[in-house]
Amino acid sequence: PKLVVNILLLQETHLRLQDHNRLRKTWASQIFYSRFNSRSRGVAILINKRIQFTPSDVVSDPNGRFIIVSGCLFQKPVVLVNVYAPNWDDVHFANKVLSLIPDLNTHQLIFSGDLNCAINPLLDRSSSKGTPSGMAKTFASCMQQNSKIKRELTCSKF
Repeated sequence: PKLVVNILLLQETHLRLQDHNRLRKTWASQIFYSRFNSRSRGVAILINKRIQFTPSDVVSDPNGRFIIVSGCLFQKPVVLVNVYAPNWDDVHFANKVLSLIPDLNTHQLIFSGDLNCAINPLLDRSSSKGTPSGMAKTFASCMQQNSKIKRELTCSKF
């Protein structure tokens, strides 16, 4: 069977400005991206033309590390966040991304990406430390602080 993509969140696109036309697909009507000035980093969000999405605000990182798109998905307020975090423990980066996410009290958050850290160190097979990194603690704290909001929004149907 053929797979149908509704919303595609890509990390490490490695595209220069002149290469972003490669993201154009016949099925995608909206493309949001953040690029870097070389063939590294980069994130993108592609939205299927059959999906009712009206963007209201876009925050694009000039370093190609994240894209944040606010809008309405089938008349429901959402924030789409796609992240490609540095592969070192960068708490400043995590705080910056999280501080730029708007409307968590009123919008459903759809957060995706490569955080380059394990939120739960017990599941991290690449490290024997057993303690979470500073970035992991920052992302985990945000999830915990917003868990009531997330539980309430998760119950709503699109």
